[in-house]
Amino acid sequence: MAGLLVVALVAGLALTWPFGGSTDAAGETCQGGTVVRVAADPQVARLVDEVLTSAGPDDAGCVPVGVTARRSSEVASEVSRRTGQGFSAPLPDIWVPDSSLWLAVARSTDVGTRRIVGQPRSVVTSPTVIAMQRDAAEDLGWPSEQPGWSTLTAAGSGLRVAMTDPSKDGPGLASLLGVQAADSSAAGGAGAALAGFARTVSVPVLGDDDPLESVASGDWDATPTTEQEVVAHNAGDGADGADGADGADGADGADGAELVAVYDGSTPTAQDFPVVVLDADAAGGLPRATARAVADLKAALLAPDAEERFAEAGFRTGEGRLSDDVGPDQGVLRAAVSLPSPPSDDRVNGVLEAWSGLGRRGRVLVAIDESGSMAGRLPGSQLTKSDLAKRALTVAVGAVAPDSDMGLWSFTSARGRDYDVLVPLGSVSDQVDGTTRRAALGRAVARLRPEVGGGTGLYDTTLAAFRSASDSYAYGRLNAVLMITDGQNEDPGSISLTGLVDSLRREYDGVQPVRIITIAYGADADVSVLQRIADVTGGATYRTVDADDVGPLFARALAEL
Repeated sequence: MAGLLVVALVAGLALTWPFGGSTDAAGETCQGGTVVRVAADPQVARLVDEVLTSAGPDDAGCVPVGVTARRSSEVASEVSRRTGQGFSAPLPDIWVPDSSLWLAVARSTDVGTRRIVGQPRSVVTSPTVIAMQRDAAEDLGWPSEQPGWSTLTAAGSGLRVAMTDPSKDGPGLASLLGVQAADSSAAGGAGAALAGFARTVSVPVLGDDDPLESVASGDWDATPTTEQEVVAHNAGDGADGADGADGADGADGADGAELVAVYDGSTPTAQDFPVVVLDADAAGGLPRATARAVADLKAALLAPDAEERFAEAGFRTGEGRLSDDVGPDQGVLRAAVSLPSPPSDDRVNGVLEAWSGLGRRGRVLVAIDESGSMAGRLPGSQLTKSDLAKRALTVAVGAVAPDSDMGLWSFTSARGRDYDVLVPLGSVSDQVDGTTRRAALGRAVARLRPEVGGGTGLYDTTLAAFRSASDSYAYGRLNAVLMITDGQNEDPGSISLTGLVDSLRREYDGVQPVRIITIAYGADADVSVLQRIADVTGGATYRTVDADDVGPLFARALAEL
């Protein structure tokens, strides 16, 4: 979706249209009385307003209605919070999220469960799909073949897949649940499936360009969305799909290339736009006047006329029917889409919790010790400490997500300067000296060698790395410096420990936090000093004296950044 609503919401604004249903039978403006607040997902907010406006007065009398476009995830979180907790707008009386999946978030607390009145019913549906440029999808066999997530994220596909944040985006959440369900029987189970998926997709920072526009312009090759949003994009409609699909003829009016909807048969999901009645006070029932007005407005949203209005905008009816004006020319298929039973609340919240760690993207500057002592061995291993670190780093470089940032320094006091910049910090997918940064990192790791007679220039390197990472801070990322050493500072001309700690404390910025993570190898590493350095920045220290723990230790340190 690429309209004003999304821009405004990203900026933290809510758009409210004129009251719908706000004139009485004589055409005079309502004054006073009960005001019903309606919050609808931006994809349907304008349509909801139009439906309620056209419904007109009924036996309940003249009822002013305020319709506001609000993110479904935002309202779900507010429903789950008790009154007075956090910063939030007044809860609506009627809520139309893009998916019933958000009810699991709303019901994650007792007060949230009590606030949901009765059984929500869906207005319309729209299958969750993968948006791709038509030419790219056809190269993969579309429409006779549907290249689903497993195909698009397979090793060697060369495709840039953007995963919308499932904690804020309905299609992203539905897609993640689908991926988990499809791969839950594979080796490693559902957890391994989610972890593997997270490593192969990019997660744009909230506030970046609209995902559909990014696919249309060629910045990304695929992203989750809804069938209706593909129709609206190709028709050149706004973010809410209110203008309908009539007259859509390919990409006319849309920015960039024409898009098509790819239906992953192994992960069938849909957005179902339920009408949810809320009791903000969680008192066990709405006031009589409000309950009567809400019931009539809910009936208006679920009426056949409303369903037809939504269908004209590219949504499917409750029976899965598309408007006769919508089909392959608009980038979608008319065939019915079978949907699985809705997942349990525990499963939805479990996936969201898992993604909170798996989906995080880091900006990590790794500094590894190349002093002579790294040629020694940990007990029980024939490999040097340097070789063990290189093996773990190689795995980390290969596994890091395509939109993560990484850089590599080495340090020893034997070269006249304590540290060398081997690969500058940046996106692992960017080009460095004619190759990707990921490949450059891999080659640099392979060339690491302990310096015979070299001491450990720990303090100067730590401060320089911290300053470098701070100077190139990236918002929306977990910015960190990862120091890997087997010893203690051995450069007599360097800054002192007190000077280092004081400098870190003075320069640490809570608005742009850079964490220092330290990994200590062997019994000679001064863990207390490393812990003191890390603590100043809210970081962490890890230690191993066992060769078998080196790989898991690296994975844990990176996962817990």
